[in-house]
Amino acid sequence: MALVIVVSAFALVLAAASLFSRRYVKSGEDFYLAGRRMPWWGIGPTIAAGLFGGTSMLVVAGNSMSYGISAVWILAVPSWIGAFVATVFFARKVRGLKGVASVPDIVALRYGEGTRTVFTVVTIFFYIGFTTSQLLALGVFVNGFTGLPLLPAMGATLLVGLVLAGASGFLGVVITDGIMCVVLAVGVGILAVSGVRWAGGWSAITDTLAADSPGHLDLFSPSVTPGIAMAYVAAFGLALVPQQDILQRFASARDAGHALRGGLFALLIFIPLYLFPVVAGLAATVWLPRQGQGGLPAESLVSWTARTMYSPWVSAFLFLAVAAAILSTLTTTINSCALNITKDIYLRATGNRASPARTVAVGRISTVLVGLVALLFATAFDFILGALYLAFSIAFAGMLVPFVAAFHWRRANGHGASWSALSGSGFVILDFALRELGVPVPWPGEPYSLLIAFCISLLALVAGSLLTAPPPARTADGFMRPRPAPAE
Repeated sequence: MALVIVVSAFALVLAAASLFSRRYVKSGEDFYLAGRRMPWWGIGPTIAAGLFGGTSMLVVAGNSMSYGISAVWILAVPSWIGAFVATVFFARKVRGLKGVASVPDIVALRYGEGTRTVFTVVTIFFYIGFTTSQLLALGVFVNGFTGLPLLPAMGATLLVGLVLAGASGFLGVVITDGIMCVVLAVGVGILAVSGVRWAGGWSAITDTLAADSPGHLDLFSPSVTPGIAMAYVAAFGLALVPQQDILQRFASARDAGHALRGGLFALLIFIPLYLFPVVAGLAATVWLPRQGQGGLPAESLVSWTARTMYSPWVSAFLFLAVAAAILSTLTTTINSCALNITKDIYLRATGNRASPARTVAVGRISTVLVGLVALLFATAFDFILGALYLAFSIAFAGMLVPFVAAFHWRRANGHGASWSALSGSGFVILDFALRELGVPVPWPGEPYSLLIAFCISLLALVAGSLLTAPPPARTADGFMRPRPAPAE
């Protein structure tokens, strides 16, 4: 009963927020950029909540229990590094570009319209994988908490995500993200503090681990070696730099200053959000055996703890916190992918002649389409981190090099950018498909295959740019040193 009441009340709050923001959606720019009116204090929570998804809470806590402190390399440290680099080096630049709403917008402005198609395809692949990982995370959690079978659990949560993402567009996502950011911060805080208390305090945790599992206190472990840690930093950290949902939030800011401050605010929120699950996982290593649950699977840690160790009302709130973490990312990824379909495919095909009402309608249809395709893909993956790693590897190997070169290498051109995106992401997908099919490959596995993909992308950019005509000087200069876009 407590769970039904808490979830119903929260659903009403989110529905009210979506209906409130719906009145401000009059055009495609309103639907995807909130009219470029977002203040820094609205941008920060939506970046934090949008990126700290189900994988962050479930995977970081579970892996911290399994591997110890070295689990910080899996998502925590990469997210801090990626958010810092994206904010400090690109927030003001992206807001200074006029008319930009998506990654294909940026590359088209710099490299030409021909490159837009390539990046639209790569970006859609990335977001399908990202959305798939969130559906899996929420399905696994709901299954572990309620016993609902995995597929119906994913379907039910997808329906909620589609309503939130499609009803009011980006502004609704931002408002609900802000609400969910508060809920999930309190939730992970409760898990961490409770875990430390059940274990007998922080000193008891460190003493027990030092005696029984000394490797848990090391920065690296046999499962997270320095090489693997660097692969995670690349895939989950540097891949954030060209990630459209972050750039979309920078572009939605009132001005360049609000974009920069919003990104830094998100980084400030990120630090405790990722540390709390690490603490909860380390504490569980000590107190779980006392509960007779020493063999509990890592992916079940959060759901079992939330269901078993608290009163019904606190348990219901923790269910809400985890669901909020995943829903915030789910709505973000769906909204961003639908942006590509609407703006970079539909509007381009119609020559930007569609009416504002038609554009919003197509955006909502695209939202449903993205969710259904991701649900189909979710049935093909058996673990959350695999889907997320594939998605972020595509971003790192296929998008990072040409995106950074757009701002920092004048000689880079559309041919090089297209070759880079196709070769890097193509190698990642080929490597994944062959390994899933059990086909032997002549190159080494992770983390080295990701490095190979990155090198292929880099070489393709350099070769494609140097072997073809340079870009027009006016285009490169105008992009690399744009005038600050005024507040709108």
